[in-house]
Amino acid sequence: MTRARICVPRGTIAITRRTVERKLLWTPSDARVEQCLLYALAAAQERERLEVHHGCLMPNHGHWIWTPGHETNLGEALRFFHRESARARQEDLLARGYDAPQQIWDRRSTHVMHLLDSGAVLEQILYQHLNPPKAGLVERTCDYPGFVSPLSLLKGGTIVVPKPDVYFGEDQPAERELVLTPPPELVRLFGSDLEGLVYWLEKSVDVQERAMAKARTRPVVGAERLKRIHPFAEPATCRERRGRRTPRWKVGRGWLPADRRELLKHLRAEDQRFLDEHAEQWARWTAGDRSVAFPFGTLQMVAQHGAAMAAEHLDAVLASADRTSLWVSAPCSPRDAVALAAGAAIEALDEEGDDAERSDPEPRSDASRAAGDGATRAEGPEGQREDVETRGLASPVTTADDEHARRLVTLRDRRRGGGRAPDS
Repeated sequence: MTRARICVPRGTIAITRRTVERKLLWTPSDARVEQCLLYALAAAQERERLEVHHGCLMPNHGHWIWTPGHETNLGEALRFFHRESARARQEDLLARGYDAPQQIWDRRSTHVMHLLDSGAVLEQILYQHLNPPKAGLVERTCDYPGFVSPLSLLKGGTIVVPKPDVYFGEDQPAERELVLTPPPELVRLFGSDLEGLVYWLEKSVDVQERAMAKARTRPVVGAERLKRIHPFAEPATCRERRGRRTPRWKVGRGWLPADRRELLKHLRAEDQRFLDEHAEQWARWTAGDRSVAFPFGTLQMVAQHGAAMAAEHLDAVLASADRTSLWVSAPCSPRDAVALAAGAAIEALDEEGDDAERSDPEPRSDASRAAGDGATRAEGPEGQREDVETRGLASPVTTADDEHARRLVTLRDRRRGGGRAPDS
């Protein structure tokens, strides 16, 4: 069973989802790639009354900042978004002459992290926005050929997404509007100065991009070369070990050290309390008792099964219907808030790294490596490759601490003479 997930209305969250086997299946070869995803996201937003604030689609994973509303079924929003975007991308790959994997997104549950104050929201925005240059794909985020939402849209705005000419039927509108809104935590603190906040965010991004360029020891991949990467390629780095604990919340740096330690201690205790209460009620529910009341924040059971939900605890923070008491913890000026957030975001990027970083942007298939450059490739009657495996992709395997995960690089495509990315 998937671990119980807290979801409260107006509680801003960060969403992260990887592709299967970390394949570069969202390589931004042209505009239709991001249209497949953004069209699905706009449809999910309309269906589930979801607020979208910022997003970044990397070749092998996506980052999003959302705020569920009072009518939002977060589980259904995630399922619909990932299902529709995956099906569209599968059809897109087939239309381009590639084989299509049985799945696009990783089988593991989507990572959902609560952003508990304005500092945490700002840190996540900068972390997402700086992903492409930090991964060594481009010098500046504005050079990235894939999707990163402009910081200016944190003030509010709309992205008009044309319907891709794959997958989505004639009954779907010719275009959808993806509405981006400022996160409620930022509106609360900087509502009268969102213009200034965006200015300092853009200035901070410029400073960090220059620092990355100065520290970089080799050239970036570059937009044109990136567009030509084979979608079945994968990073040269080994996959992370399974079983690592992933953060379920983030708190910004705008706290006094003692207060921050106390808050984190409380959050750990509250999270465990929620899990214990949910497990107890779930056991009774599965035994046939429909009178149980799940802990506050279990919106999934309420939305899907009509279960009852208990009142929130008086000391609740994570599972609270109103987190405004935390929002005042951020610095009072946009400049100070962004300065603190930038430091934390860069630390996170340095510590965690990125799957695309240190990647071989144009790896060759196992078959072509074994055959050599001049080998003659067997071809079927319709020009399909016969010398590469075309099975569905399996989920990642667990690796021991001292064991390196093997790379699964099979460049599947049906184009005549396929199997290698174009030379740069």
